[in-house]
Amino acid sequence: MSFGQFRSLQVRLAVRLAVLYVAAAAIAVGVLVYQVYDTAGSLNDRELGLRAEDLARALVADGTGQPRLDLPAKLAAAYAAAPEDDLFAIRDTNGRVIAASPDEFGERVSKWPPASVALVLKILAPRPTTA
Repeated sequence: MSFGQFRSLQVRLAVRLAVLYVAAAAIAVGVLVYQVYDTAGSLNDRELGLRAEDLARALVADGTGQPRLDLPAKLAAAYAAAPEDDLFAIRDTNGRVIAASPDEFGERVSKWPPASVALVLKILAPRPTTA
């Protein structure tokens, strides 16, 4: 192959087309990766919301009106099975820890300043117990 063949119109067009194809493929892969991360983030946010709802439903008022966490056995077992993966801490408006999993995480959270923005849950009455 001589240097003169690279100056042909056919080779130049093929090289330009290859460069255009590589650029288009790189853009398509970039868009696809962005959508995958965006979807994963949405799923993580949804899972976090569902976990918060589960914990909120398990909050009850004790006899003195103080909130406490009464997790169903299945949910408590799930949190106990992987304590380093499934962390949570529930604090009142003053920053006092109501419940945490694991307990060491609750001890760490108790030293944090109260949140400036909080999800406020009102416990109006104890849940009825079923016999």
